Amino acid sequence: MIAAATWEERDSGAKMDLDLIRRILGRVATNGLSYTGMSESEAEILDARLKVLFSPWGFEEQLDLEHESPEPYIHLIEVEERMPKDAEIRFLPMLNFGWRYGATDLEAGPWYFILHTEHVRTLAEEINLSASNPNPWSDPLIAEIVDQNLVKVLASVLEKKKGLAGVLNYC
Repeated sequence: MIAAATWEERDSGAKMDLDLIRRILGRVATNGLSYTGMSESEAEILDARLKVLFSPWGFEEQLDLEHESPEPYIHLIEVEERMPKDAEIRFLPMLNFGWRYGATDLEAGPWYFILHTEHVRTLAEEINLSASNPNPWSDPLIAEIVDQNLVKVLASVLEKKKGLAGVLNYC
């Protein structure tokens, strides 16, 4: 996993502290994903490697991860525009900006999200508010993409009683 998490740096010849990376990933492997006690630079190292942690080269098998949505762009701007003006939106922005536990600055990155089952339920409720808006979508294809890659994916995840994780590739 260390090799998978550092291949870009090794191939480019970039300087890195492999012992530090090994220590951080080892801590995640034994204690779970937590930023408690990490310095800002250690947190940045972990953030940069989260894609690998949730891949076949990381903990995909141990975490029983399933890939639910093949669509990389799910038209969140239109989803947000369709939300009722008085709706409290808590988790939908995380699909745009990512989120790290305890983070307050939504625009700071780290460009991934991890949601517990109860958060998935709230996100599904937010998405359903938008999808059930009686106004027409700007394009029927967008309605289909949102239904297939948000509404149905969230329903599937909830049915399995699982959490949800994602890496935002477009950031």
